[in-house]
Amino acid sequence: MGGNTCDFWSGAEIVSPPAIEVRDSMIASWMTRLPAVFAVISRPSRIDTPEPMSVPSVRVKRDTADLPSTSPSGKLLIDKLLLKMPVLGDVLRKSAVSRFTRTLGTLISSGVSILDGLEITAKTAGNRVIQDAIMQSRASIAGGDTIAAPLQKSAVFPPMVISMIAVGEQTGGLDEMLSKIADFYDEEVDAAVSGLLSLLEPIMIVFLGVVVGGMVVAMYLPIFDMINAVQ
Repeated sequence: MGGNTCDFWSGAEIVSPPAIEVRDSMIASWMTRLPAVFAVISRPSRIDTPEPMSVPSVRVKRDTADLPSTSPSGKLLIDKLLLKMPVLGDVLRKSAVSRFTRTLGTLISSGVSILDGLEITAKTAGNRVIQDAIMQSRASIAGGDTIAAPLQKSAVFPPMVISMIAVGEQTGGLDEMLSKIADFYDEEVDAAVSGLLSLLEPIMIVFLGVVVGGMVVAMYLPIFDMINAVQ
């Protein structure tokens, strides 16, 4: 037992007390420096995260001239031309008259005054020429004139409409007369649209025939030229 004890202690490293104190001081100093090391490691790099570049904003100012279709005078001119077109103008006029009489008759039957009804109806006319005629009629009616007289002076509405409105004023059934006018012109618009569609069918057939024929001629002309060149 004694010999084994001596062998164990002879092979072990004996550390002196001064060396232990030096080791403990080194460990303590490293422990105090660890937070600073971790702070440096966790700090973001300027190379990895570049600062965002500021792009100067450019204000673009565009001055656009009023187009003819957006300016009041241009819209009035376009609406006049549309009403003067041979077939489409008649359809547009009948549609506007139907919309005018239907809206005005509904407003009057609901208890709205004629002046307010004309103002509302003018905004929903859909045509600047008819809108101006309605507003001029409203000004004349406000001065004490009848409804039919200023509408007749505007030369926009058909004579039959003027006559039926005058009869409605005299009999006291203006709203019913306006509804009848609207029903009549609704049927007229449907018949006119059906006629336009029936006219479009042969026109489209002829147009497609011309296009297809032109394509065929364009395809075969080079072949004919090659045959003539070979012969």
